[in-house]
Formats: sequence, structure tokens, C-alpha cells
Amino acid sequence: MSFRDALRICPKAIVVPGKYEHYADFAERVRRILETYTPAVEAAALDDFYMDFAGTERLYPDFEATLRRLQAEILGRTGLSVSVGAARAKVVASIASRLERPRGFRIVPPGTEEGFLAPLPVEKLHGIGHTHAGALADRGGDDDWPIADDSEAGADGGVWRGDWRTDLGTLARAGRARGDDAGDAEVSFARDDD
Repeated sequence: MSFRDALRICPKAIVVPGKYEHYADFAERVRRILETYTPAVEAAALDDFYMDFAGTERLYPDFEATLRRLQAEILGRTGLSVSVGAARAKVVASIASRLERPRGFRIVPPGTEEGFLAPLPVEKLHGIGHTHAGALADRGGDDDWPIADDSEAGADGGVWRGDWRTDLGTLARAGRARGDDAGDAEVSFARDDD
């Protein structure tokens, strides 16, 4: 719900200003911890990071144990609980992280992305809300993931039956259609909102 909608529904709400500098300080502390594991750290938001562990298999032979150790280290050094989602693609890692809150942990192994995403409502994809899901439904779909390859494109050649559907399938397959390295691993860390 947007802030504006919340105030419309509850006009007598007491609004407490945030402390951006405080949040930024904690984000930087978390980032420094993440960078001790891999230099490939990307901030998606103040409280959301992606890490690329591609090529670290010899350094971290037990990937799950490494991520659990990292999760515990963040809690121990900052007092912040985080959820962890790991997958070959950022979008899948992000969804995995958000599904497992609070203090969650989810690894989506390579090759299982489509099976992981298939039962979820399409709104789990960042940027797809109720409005877009409704538009997809109007084009003949439902709220399930329209994962397909080009051969399943409809005769209308429209966005739903063509490009859009294929793009979601490519996301689910972690970009393999683009020739991305099958060994890549993206990890999404998001601060839990308890």
C-alpha cells in the first residue's frame, strides 16, 4: 500500500519521520560484510543487495553453508536479520528472498527456476502489480507465470502470446537464452521488515 493510500484510509495516522542517515549507515555496514565474501556486490536499494558468486566454487565449496554463515554474520555484527534468496538470475533470487521472510533462506538450484516460479502469482515479479496482472488476464492469461518459449507464441503475435511470454520464460531460465554462464549465482539479501 502506498503512503498516500494509507493516509487516505487513516487520516489521523501519526507519521514518524525516517532516519535516512541511520539506515544508510547500517546499509554500508552490511555492504562491507558482503564484500568480504565477494567483491561483486550490487545495491538494488538501501536494504537490498545482490552478490555474484560466479567462479567462487573452490573458495566456497559448500555454497549453502557459506550463505548461512554470511546470514549469521550479518545478524551478529549488525543486529539485523536478513532473508537470503539464491539463484542464477537476480529476479529469481529476489523472489526467493522475499518469499521466505522473515529470516528466511531459499536456494533455487540451476534448472529448477521454472518449477519454482510456475505456482506463484505473476505479481511476484518486480513491477507486475494487480493492474498488469489484470491486463495479462484480459489478453487470455491468468495470474500464473506465462512461461513459454517462442514456439508457444499465439497466432495473434501479441505481447502476451509472444514477446512478453518469452521474456518471462527467459527470466525463469536465468537468461540461458542469452548465453549466460550456467555457473553464475546471484544472491539477494533483503532486510526483514518485522
